Amino acid sequence: MIFLYIIPALIAGIGVGFWLASRRCTRGEDPIRKHPAGMEESDPYRLCETVFTSAEAAFFNTLRPLIPGGHTLLAKIRFADILAVTYGAGDRGLAHARAGSRSIDFLICDTVHLPRLAITLGEGDDSKSSDFIRRVCEKIGLPMIRVPARQHYTAEEMSALLSHFPAVQV
Repeated sequence: MIFLYIIPALIAGIGVGFWLASRRCTRGEDPIRKHPAGMEESDPYRLCETVFTSAEAAFFNTLRPLIPGGHTLLAKIRFADILAVTYGAGDRGLAHARAGSRSIDFLICDTVHLPRLAITLGEGDDSKSSDFIRRVCEKIGLPMIRVPARQHYTAEEMSALLSHFPAVQV
């Protein structure tokens, strides 16, 4: 007896589902796309107006002249590019994926391009991503500092910052 109620309700539910789906398509709304159907771009990529945010540009322009001779200041480095995942890792694919989705704002390298200091801009962000980067940097022996993001930095602040890291000294 209960099947007499379930079967018609199931048929009605499927019918309403198809009706709603057809209404969505006729109005030009695609649940995945942000643009109406037919308005997609075949080549959606454009050049950004700037690579840095205003705080990153201020930090970079203040720090760059203070970098010791032969050292290099790199910006927006993919974290996985400075790591080597060991073959002893339980799941190397997962280890690569966890590191590959993160980045370091600035990296100071020595004369043989060995990373010496990782710098991230921002407030005391304790997100999972920044915690992961901090833990891995500690493990691999790469000093990492977090500098508050601001619109202006002084050369004195940057000199004081670098003075705490002998690996970056000439």
